[in-house]
Amino acid sequence: MALTAAPGSWRSPGNSGRVLAGQDLVAGTYAELDRVRDVKLGQLKQYLAAGRLAGRPGVSSARPVPPRRAADRVQDPGEADRGSNLFTGPWRDSALTRRLRMEPAAAFVDYEHYEATGEPSAFFVQPIELDGAPAGWLILQCTIDKLNRIFDRGDYLGQTGEVFLVNRDRLMLTDSRFQSETSILRQHLSEQNISAKFAEGRGHKIITDYRGQRALTSFEVCPVLDKEWLLIAKIDEDEVVTRAWNRSGLEAMLMKAAAARQPAGVAPPRETANLVRVDMDEFHRVKPGAALLTYGVSTCTGIVITRPGHFGYLGHASTYDRCYGAGDIDLVAQMLKRIRQFEVYPSELRELRAVIVAPHVASARGVIERLLDAGILLSQITFVRDPGAPVRHDRRGPCVRTGPLDDPPGLVQATWAAVSSADTRARTPRAV
Repeated sequence: MALTAAPGSWRSPGNSGRVLAGQDLVAGTYAELDRVRDVKLGQLKQYLAAGRLAGRPGVSSARPVPPRRAADRVQDPGEADRGSNLFTGPWRDSALTRRLRMEPAAAFVDYEHYEATGEPSAFFVQPIELDGAPAGWLILQCTIDKLNRIFDRGDYLGQTGEVFLVNRDRLMLTDSRFQSETSILRQHLSEQNISAKFAEGRGHKIITDYRGQRALTSFEVCPVLDKEWLLIAKIDEDEVVTRAWNRSGLEAMLMKAAAARQPAGVAPPRETANLVRVDMDEFHRVKPGAALLTYGVSTCTGIVITRPGHFGYLGHASTYDRCYGAGDIDLVAQMLKRIRQFEVYPSELRELRAVIVAPHVASARGVIERLLDAGILLSQITFVRDPGAPVRHDRRGPCVRTGPLDDPPGLVQATWAAVSSADTRARTPRAV
C-alpha cells in the first residue's frame, strides 16, 4: 500500500488517488458494496410490494377514508385521527391531505412528520369505487420504524460502512449509524453529490460524506410509484486502505521513516499549571486545558491517544512492554481498554488520534498492530521517530512536542494547542 513519509513522521495520506493502490482494491471494494446494496434493495422492494398489496380493496390493514363530499372521516380505530375530518380537521395541512385534495389515482405520499402519530409516516393511497362511483380511498400508513429496521444493521460493511435511503429533498430516511440522535428527515446531504446520483440512476462514486470522510459509494435509484428514493451503500476510504494493508511491509515503512531527515527540536511550553507527569510503565489522562509530560523516552516509547477536544492519554512504555516483543506489561492494551470502556462509543473510534514517539522503530510495529487490532485506522496513526520533532493534529487536537538538547533527554509533552491554518489545510475534506 502506498504511504507517504514526511520528514520525521509517517502517516497515510488523505487523497484517494494516491492511497488506493491498484484497480483490484477499488474493484473489490465496489463489488462488496454492490452486493450489500442489492441485498438491501431487494428487501426494500419486498417491503414496498407488501405495502401496495395491503392498499388494495379488501385488505384489512388499509385505512378507509370516504370521499370529500361525504363525511371525510378516518375510520381507523387505532390512530389519533380516528373520526376526524382530514380536510377540515387538525390534520388538514398534512402531506396526506394535500395529496387527497388532488383526488389522485393510486399514489404514494412520501415520508413526512405526521402529527397524528407523532412520527414520520408515508402513505399508499388507493381509490375505491362503489357502484361505479368514487367511494373514497384505502390508505396504508407506513411508519418509519418498519423501514428503518431494514437498514439498522451495519456489521456486513465493517467499521465505517453503512447503507441508507435518501429522498429527493436530500434528507435521510433512515438513521445514521454514527449519530446517537435520529437523522431521519433531519440530516441534509450534499446537493451536488445527491443530485448527480439521482441523475445517473446507478453507479459508483468517491465522495466526501456527511461526516467529512472520504468514502467509496455504490448507489441505485428506487422508484416508489410517482416518487424516487436513492439507496446508498458506502464505506470510508481509510478503512479500505487499512484492510488492504500488508503488515509485512510495516517494518520497511518504519525503516524508511527512521532514515528520513529530522527537523530541529522545538522547546515545550514552560507553564506548569495543570501539568500531569507520566512515569515509566504507566499512563495518565487529561481533559482539554491540561498537559501531559514524561521523561526518559530515549530507549522507551511515548504513546499518545486522544479524541481532540475531549481527552488525551499519554503512556510511557519501557523495554519490558509487550510492544517490544516480550514482557508482562501491555500499556497500549490497558489504555485502549479504558478508552473503549469509559470514553467512546464504537461509532466514535473514528475520531481518535494516536501518536507514537520514539527515537527508534523497535516498538513502533507492536504499537501500530495493537492499534489496528482495536479498530483504529492507519490514517489515525502518526509515528515520530525523533522525540524532538513536533507533531500536530487538527485545529482542536493536541500538540505533541519535545524539548531541545538543554532539556532532559527524551522529553515528551502533550499539550492542548491550536495550530495554524497551514497545518490543517491538507486535512480539510474537499467539498462535493
